[in-house]
Parts: sequence; structure tokens; C-alpha cells
Amino acid sequence: MQFGAVAHNIFVLEGGIAAGKTTLVQTLAERYGLTAFYEPVTENPYLARFYEDPKRWALEMQLWFFELRLETYKSAVEAAKTCKGVLLDRSVFGDYAFALNSHNDGSISDEGFKRYTERYEQGLAGLPLPAAIIYLDVQPEVCLDRILNVRKRECEAGIPLSYLQGLDAAYRVMLEMTRAWNCAVLVQPWESFGEASDIYDLMVVEQERQLQLVAV
Repeated sequence: MQFGAVAHNIFVLEGGIAAGKTTLVQTLAERYGLTAFYEPVTENPYLARFYEDPKRWALEMQLWFFELRLETYKSAVEAAKTCKGVLLDRSVFGDYAFALNSHNDGSISDEGFKRYTERYEQGLAGLPLPAAIIYLDVQPEVCLDRILNVRKRECEAGIPLSYLQGLDAAYRVMLEMTRAWNCAVLVQPWESFGEASDIYDLMVVEQERQLQLVAV
């Protein structure tokens, strides 16, 4: 797959459900004057139905998510041209992990996954890669505890541990795939959370490293 030039001031935060992405993005954006892009989860017309009947709704929901995340990423690319830096709370790149998980557990058929993959490759072609994908590494059991005891969203109450475990495995595949595209991947342990300043320092170091490579 062919991508455009790396966008050195775009950073993507990925991780399992309830990993802590949104809180971290909010903190980084407010503290360091960055522009943040979030997912409008409450407006998702498929999410509740998907959790109730995954096989019926998985492909439709994932294609809906993909188009939403694709447009969000394109907006982020435009914003990055005139602002200090951009953060995305999940992205079109990580969307693949959710589709792969649904395919692996049988919710998306082989034919459906082929359809998704073709659209994924078509949509990403020519887009710039982010400066880095920062993956907040949290064990599925910890994510489930946060879902049930911290977030307490009604539509997420029925998420089984097996789904989160599958998503964790699918994310590992997705991260290796993006590494193969020469996209920087920074995996950060986040089970006990961490300091936003440490993440920002990593972003600065990675950005400077890439700019030095371009200058050579």
C-alpha cells in the first residue's frame, strides 16, 4: 500500500476499550495546546445493536466506523497544516483491529471481511501516515473492570471478556501491520495509567527523530 509523506505533527492514540485514551488525549490537548479529534461514540447508530447481536450488525457497524474514522483522519490532516500538533482518540488505522476481531470470532464472514479489507486499502491509499501510533497497553481483564466499574455505560455492560481478549490479539496484528508500513509504533504500559508529560516527551523525541531523518 502506498502512503503520502509522514505527517510529523499527527499522533494517534490506540488501545482497548476503556484503556484511557480519551482522558489522555484531553489532558495532552489542554496542557500542550494540541488539537484533539475524538470519536462521537454516543451518536453511533449501531453500537447497542452490535453488542446485542454481533453477527447481524458487525460488518455494517464496522464499515460505518471506518468511514467515520476515515473522514476524521482527513480532517486531522488538514488541521495539522495550520496548528501545532494533532491528537486522535483512536483512528482509521486502528479500525482494522476491530474488523479483524469480528472476523476472527465469526461475527464478520470471510466474504464480509474481504469487502471490508478492500475498502480499508482503498480508503487509506495516498494518505499520510501519522508521526506515531501510541498504543496504551492494558490487559483485557483490566479493561473489563474499568468498563463495569468505572465507565458504567449501559451499552457496554454485556461486553464479554473474550471479546476484549480477541481485540487485544487483533491489535497486536494491526500494530505489526503498521510497523511494516514504516509507521512508528510506541507501546506504553497503561494498566496503572501514567503521566501525560511522559507521553508528550515521547512524542517530541519521535517528532525530532523523524525531522532529522528528513533533513539528512
